[in-house]
Amino acid sequence: MKRRIAWTFVAALGGIVTFAALTFGAQAQQPGPAVATNRVLIYDNGGTFMAGDEYTGEWGYMPHHIAVTKGESIEFVNPAGNARPHTVTSITASGQPPNRVLSHGTAFDSSPTQADVLRPGSAWTLDTSNLDAGQYAYYCWLHPWMVGSLTVMPAQ
Repeated sequence: MKRRIAWTFVAALGGIVTFAALTFGAQAQQPGPAVATNRVLIYDNGGTFMAGDEYTGEWGYMPHHIAVTKGESIEFVNPAGNARPHTVTSITASGQPPNRVLSHGTAFDSSPTQADVLRPGSAWTLDTSNLDAGQYAYYCWLHPWMVGSLTVMPAQ
């Protein structure tokens, strides 16, 4: 039973990430020079601004998908107008079905402990220099329905 639930979650997560990449790809920031800082806003019900997409409800990351060149930084901002703390935690799948295993925080984690959560008015910067080129899913481990995705393209 646990394996079926885990695989269902992986399939659903893959669908969310694929849907986000296909739907929001046009909105994703284009890669810039190696010193560029890209920005992702974290929003929740207490925010003072409107959500960017009616399909995600009132909690999430905006943009939902971002593409950068390896070495660029991404700043994740929890605006002061938000009501809750959040995290930016990678989700990594390994193994093959039916033994697929999900791990969180192995590629990156803004908040490895409860004390490190991104409180309203704070930000965390992800340096992609240490990430391999490829696709990454991430979520807020405090609010696991908040899911985003990231593409790291090879440096040129």
